[in-house]
Amino acid sequence: MIQDITPHQYDNHYIEYQPQITDFCICIKDGTALLCQDKKEKNSWYIPTFKELAEPLYGAVYLFSIDGRHYFLKQMTGKDDTGLIEDESNMTSGPSDRLQALENTKGLTGAWKNRRDMREIMPRFIAFAGITNVVGDVRPVKEITEFAHKNKIYVLVDAAQYIPHKNIDVQKVDVDFLAFSAHKMCGPTGVGVLYGKGELLDKMLPISYGGGMNLNFTENNISLVEVPYRFEAGTPNISGIISFSEAIKFLNMVSMEYIERVESHLRKYLVGELKKIPYVKIYNENSESSIVLINIDGITSGDLGLYLNTKNICVRSGKHCTKMLVDESEYSDTVRISLYFYNTYEEIDKLILALKDKLSINEFIK
Repeated sequence: MIQDITPHQYDNHYIEYQPQITDFCICIKDGTALLCQDKKEKNSWYIPTFKELAEPLYGAVYLFSIDGRHYFLKQMTGKDDTGLIEDESNMTSGPSDRLQALENTKGLTGAWKNRRDMREIMPRFIAFAGITNVVGDVRPVKEITEFAHKNKIYVLVDAAQYIPHKNIDVQKVDVDFLAFSAHKMCGPTGVGVLYGKGELLDKMLPISYGGGMNLNFTENNISLVEVPYRFEAGTPNISGIISFSEAIKFLNMVSMEYIERVESHLRKYLVGELKKIPYVKIYNENSESSIVLINIDGITSGDLGLYLNTKNICVRSGKHCTKMLVDESEYSDTVRISLYFYNTYEEIDKLILALKDKLSINEFIK
């Protein structure tokens, strides 16, 4: 995310970047941030650069940049490891308004070795899919949110796969943010919805500025309109929003109860027929969603997807935007069959017939 913090620009995109001596280093020792004391103003502290540390260029983790200046985090384990320059008297530990985010850093000793360590320590914000678009797992949104809030963690739910298939009440599950897209619910591409709690949105600033989202601005200041309009810079996708609205009305007319019931019956029938084909492997047989993942031994998912396309059967093949899936599962890419309420048993029979024709499949991939 790139965000203006007037008159500066904050960018927290993670990048593979090696520290330079002019970069800043936030040092943590025994749960306390180590800061440099200003020699002229004794009551002023600042974050040191690597130039002020003796052995700075290892063990540091990239955090963010401000105005193009990079900031790193480094865990110190002892006096000999602090790497301070000979004039250690200018380095002190103490409170700083600039480092409030580093309070409660007990327990970080020995960590901060790589990006995985960072993800496992002190989360303040978590984002997860209500239903995954990959394996179709239905996540317990309410229970996850309750656990997160007990630990003072904000929650964002990616509901792109959830909203078109199941009802969800954002007030009952108490999520802080929820996002979904139009194109998965009979709507157009290029438009979606971000829900956020009003009290949180009021504290947030836009990523970009322009259009009708400001009341007034000067050379050094800008006044923003109220939420949600402050987040709508420039001309909105008017035609897409109108089309999206009609899609929502249509799904409400059909009803989520009907959609869930039809999808459940279709999925049960599809899985039952797939299990009759000995060389078809099903990865998520017991999933409660409308997604079914399959492969055929000895055939890549890409080839199988192309073969089914010749039969006018539309599926998705590949890694489904989850390049790290192979690290957590027995497979790296699959053919994904996605059912919706407009699908029919006859279409499933057509798919099964195509998969049973092993001779045609083998001839196609030669």
